[in-house]
Amino acid sequence: MPAKTGLIGCIMLRRGGSLTKSPFYAEVFENIEAEVTRSGYNVVYSSMTDDELWHGPGQPVAQPRLIDLPIRGVVLVGGLTDELATAYLHRGVRVLLLDKLLLHALISSIIPDNTGGMAAATRYLVELGHRRFVFVGAPDDPVVSARREGIVKSLQDASIPADRLLTLAAGYAAEPACEAVGRLLDSLAGGNRPTAFLCINDESAIGTLRALKARGFHVPGDVSVTGFDDIAASAQTEPPLTTVRVDKKEMGRLAARLLIDQIEAEQASSVKLILQTELVVRSSSARPKTEEQASPPHADAVRPDVPESRLVR
Repeated sequence: MPAKTGLIGCIMLRRGGSLTKSPFYAEVFENIEAEVTRSGYNVVYSSMTDDELWHGPGQPVAQPRLIDLPIRGVVLVGGLTDELATAYLHRGVRVLLLDKLLLHALISSIIPDNTGGMAAATRYLVELGHRRFVFVGAPDDPVVSARREGIVKSLQDASIPADRLLTLAAGYAAEPACEAVGRLLDSLAGGNRPTAFLCINDESAIGTLRALKARGFHVPGDVSVTGFDDIAASAQTEPPLTTVRVDKKEMGRLAARLLIDQIEAEQASSVKLILQTELVVRSSSARPKTEEQASPPHADAVRPDVPESRLVR
């Protein structure tokens, strides 16, 4: 099919590294591009830093990327601001957000079921007998908040006290997670150490595995670790990582399809989609080894208030 007039842009917040350095988004972008090309458009990539987004009081929004090109629509990824999304819209460019919801009549959004996916991972660990947890998170953003909500809800359903959950604002990458988890492990006495680490994503979980291994902990013999996303590397770690699978191919395809439909529609509208997740159980999770830590939750304590994600073994 010959290329149609105009381009579709993919723009991501860059916090170190290249635009496609993230294994998760690299796969999503690949499938966005495939669907865009199949539909007769071309795709162009760009990125912005925090400094480029915020110029200070009175100047909160930078000049939108790619605006000097004939772009018909943009996919904005991750932590890019609501103001930037509306800035594109005001210039006649259709907008779709990935990994972020914005309640706007003309802006579509696609997110994975962050709360339900993390709730499923937490329930699984609770059912194994874990009672002390760490959420290896990141500086607060909507994804972090939604995934932590899933953990908190599942612990409340199991009548596990709130003080049995520690939260680290480590980051999405392996290295800061490794450093933060290492500092935590060095600061805790043996009896107070958690038996399960729930990580914001797989890269964070990989960093957590490194920190545990460096200090002589055996996974899952001493401690269990879970991730989120199911990137390719999660099946190749030592041990292979229990994680929450997000269908990155479908996420990319739907993002492109929805945006193209908006571009070509006579009347503008929006769609908000939440993608189902799957819990993938591998070898990084097991029952805790002490009887006190492995005691079962109260009868009827774990209730199906949060929709179950599909379990894959």
